[in-house]
Amino acid sequence: MKDRRVAAFGVMLKRKRRLGETLRETLAKQRAAHAALVAAEQERKVMFDEEVAQLAEYDQRLTSMLTSRSPMSIPQFTHCSEYRTVVAERKTAAEAEWTKARKAEQQHNTEMAETSRQILRNDGQIDVYARRIEKLKLAAAQSVEDAQDEEVEESMAARALRARRDASAGEGAVTRGRASGATGGGR
Repeated sequence: MKDRRVAAFGVMLKRKRRLGETLRETLAKQRAAHAALVAAEQERKVMFDEEVAQLAEYDQRLTSMLTSRSPMSIPQFTHCSEYRTVVAERKTAAEAEWTKARKAEQQHNTEMAETSRQILRNDGQIDVYARRIEKLKLAAAQSVEDAQDEEVEESMAARALRARRDASAGEGAVTRGRASGATGGGR
C-alpha cells in the first residue's frame, strides 16, 4: 500500500520538477523580452520629451511675437502657428505611443510576477511532496523494523515456551521415575 503511495508521490514530484523547469525557462524568456520592452519604452519617452520641448519652443516663439518682444510678420506668425499645431499633434501621438509602451511593459511585469509566483508555489509543492515521500519511506522502514522485532519476540517467546515445556517434561519424567522407583522398590 505504502509503496504505491510513494510511487504516486514520486510521479507527482517528477511532474512538478518538469513544470518548475518549464516555468524557469518561461521566466528567462520573459526577462529577455522585458529588456526589449524597457528599451522601447525609454525610446518612446525620449521622443515624447523631444516633442514636448519643441512644442514649448514654438509656444515661446508665438508668445514672444504676440507680446512684441521679437519682430513679427503675419506670414511668419501664421507659419509658426500652423507648425505649432503639427508639433502638438506629433506630441499627442508620441504621448500615445509612450503610454502604449508603458502599458506593455507593465503588463509584461505583471506576467513575470505571476510566473515568479507560480515558480514559488511549485517549489513549495515540490518540498511538500519530497517531505511526504521521505515520511512514507521512514514509515515503511519503521513498519519493516516493527515486523522484524515482532518476529524476533515471537520466536524468543516460542523458545522460552519450548524450554519451559522441555523442563516440565524433564521434571515430570524424573518425578515419574522416582514414583516408579518407589513403587518398584516396595515389592
